Amino acid sequence: MSAIQFVRQKLGISFAQLADYFALPISQLSMSQSGRRTLPAKANVLLMRLVNAINKLEPNVANTNVKPTGLETAQLNRQILDKIQVTTLQLATAKKNMAILNQKHQQGQLFLSVANYLNENPITGSEATREELWLNALIGDANDIITKTNYANRAFLELQIKTLEFTLAETKKMQLSQ
Repeated sequence: MSAIQFVRQKLGISFAQLADYFALPISQLSMSQSGRRTLPAKANVLLMRLVNAINKLEPNVANTNVKPTGLETAQLNRQILDKIQVTTLQLATAKKNMAILNQKHQQGQLFLSVANYLNENPITGSEATREELWLNALIGDANDIITKTNYANRAFLELQIKTLEFTLAETKKMQLSQ
């Protein structure tokens, strides 16, 4: 029994209802059930979620768990590996962006501290005016950097990293043995 047949039979739903859940035409779902066409990655993941939920929640299914065919397993694993690669790349990019954001924030904070120190301990003579103008111009830039790298921006990026790490861990758990 295919996973599509299993889900339809256990849940008592029509092709149209399942196709609607997968956002697929009924004909594509029918061809997938008969093995003439593969499901798109998102639909395959949704199908396996349904199968896993049924197997977990229906007490009488324990001895009759549906096993995806070798082809379904290979296709799903390939899609899962693709998802793992994409998520890993997104995670690396987010971590790199976080490191850059933190570095810029620290640089902006340090510059403001140095500027305050220099303003509190001014030099005298002809260099005083030049230093004051230079500091005033760059203090505005430092404030802009700190505003752009504020806590909310870093917190959002940290949340994105945690979400990607969770997605990656959950996706790795989905790999099926053939």
